[in-house]
Amino acid sequence: MCPAVKDAILKQQQIGIRFMIRGYLTTAWREVLRISGVSHPERRMVTLQQMMWETIVEPLWAIQNDNLHRQKSHFDSVEEENMAELLVWYVQNKHNILSSQDRFLAQFDVTTIRRMYGCGWGWGEVSMTGDGDG
Repeated sequence: MCPAVKDAILKQQQIGIRFMIRGYLTTAWREVLRISGVSHPERRMVTLQQMMWETIVEPLWAIQNDNLHRQKSHFDSVEEENMAELLVWYVQNKHNILSSQDRFLAQFDVTTIRRMYGCGWGWGEVSMTGDGDG
């Protein structure tokens, strides 16, 4: 590895890699560009910063923004689907697992459970045939 590249890496580490992603590059990278024979290394530094934004920062920002601001996160969707599967199982097996005094806890049929959480659920492998008796 070229000594100028090693120097640029060390100086960038002093500034911080997190700052590199934010566009704070050490001027040692300009020297690396100059040694490499690039014409107008000052302009190429701007291009380098723009490339880092477009290939690293912007895609990460888009993912983070989607995770924070979309209507329902993937985690919430999976958690709701798991809860639905559990509720359906309890309804379908209430006579085997609950005492007669506790059966009121499973007085929902599968259609009611689905309505509680909205119709947009992907029910996967869950059978939609509840026994319907309350």
